[in-house]
Amino acid sequence: MLKIFFFLIFLFSAIFSYAYEWTALGPADFEINNCYFNIEEPNFNVLCTQTGILLDEEEFNWIEYSNGFLQVWGVTGYDSESFLLVMGDGSWSDGIYKFDLNTHEFEVLEWCYIPHFILHSTYNDNYYAGYTGGLYLSENGLDWQIIEYFAGKNCQVMACYENHFVVSTCDEIFYSDDGGISWNQARPPAPWICDMTFTDTGILYGIFPYNYDVSGLYKSTNFGEHWDNEFESMMMSSVEIDVSGNIFVGWEQPSEDGEGIAIWTPGTEELTFMNEGLPNLNINKIRKNHLLDCQSIVACTDSGAYYVYDYPTLVEEKEVSSSELVLKTFPNPFHSGTMISYFTAENGENPEISIYNIKGQKVKSFYVILNGVEGSIVWDGNDDSGKKLDSGVYLVNVRVGNESKFEKLILMR
Repeated sequence: MLKIFFFLIFLFSAIFSYAYEWTALGPADFEINNCYFNIEEPNFNVLCTQTGILLDEEEFNWIEYSNGFLQVWGVTGYDSESFLLVMGDGSWSDGIYKFDLNTHEFEVLEWCYIPHFILHSTYNDNYYAGYTGGLYLSENGLDWQIIEYFAGKNCQVMACYENHFVVSTCDEIFYSDDGGISWNQARPPAPWICDMTFTDTGILYGIFPYNYDVSGLYKSTNFGEHWDNEFESMMMSSVEIDVSGNIFVGWEQPSEDGEGIAIWTPGTEELTFMNEGLPNLNINKIRKNHLLDCQSIVACTDSGAYYVYDYPTLVEEKEVSSSELVLKTFPNPFHSGTMISYFTAENGENPEISIYNIKGQKVKSFYVILNGVEGSIVWDGNDDSGKKLDSGVYLVNVRVGNESKFEKLILMR
């Protein structure tokens, strides 16, 4: 089969000549500290605010729940009827809580002064919560005990990659290569990290915040043992890696080097800002939506949370085949039906076509028998049970082997 190849050679900044659009995730009159997307059933979204949580229990219907108007800093899943969270900002009510999805009640599990984070490790199925006085561990999510190694340490943030755990305090970084059984201190000079995340290949990126000469983005290629500065910039707040490997960084406040949100590309050592259309540029956290099987980033700001998914993947100069996957829809917007067409290389794999709502929940699936290198199906706007879906924005995904493409669909009843 004859293939025609061509080279895409362009400047890094030219990639973003394509349009992208920020969309509100929840109401805009809340300061959002963090967000969480539950990947198990039931699917739900949580926004962590200065006074409690915003819970997306129904389509586009966000409801606020509060327990003494405490700030919520982090959430992690627990079971089908509840999730765990940490909240507080310096009161006797600070601690680790469980929230019941049925009764909407908060149950305190452990008191801890000024908590910072809570997470669940899939490696050992344990839960961890950091606060100003140390690091808590729970094997069942309900009973918590302090890890003696961290007693008296102000544990700010934690990241896990397989059996590699990393914890940052106000002035030190500690790492474990055996799933938290033993701990070591990172080799100096180790930065103060307020937010960090692993790539899919185990590279760790972290943010040194505030207004110091050495503030900026740092990287560790040996699971937290040693750190190198990627670039210096003051008033940074967050870092996140999307599913395509793009490195997003955010600024809590404007600085001489930048503001808002940007993508850092190590190969060219350039920042590409994505602030156009983002209503607030004070970034508290950047998170990816794990419910969506596509590149998608959520910016938690001082006035709401916003997500974007239609930005192009950043690629190095490379050879691209003219037979790569193509996705088209018509009509769009649509009322009673739209045709979803695809063209792909002849690789012998049958396409899987899926429809998602903007919460990332899959509402419709099609399994298509490949006929040549192209095909099409018609979607009538109904879900898998045959129920008519409401008007709104949906995402269609076509996946063939390792290739995947998304496109926005607008349903107008």
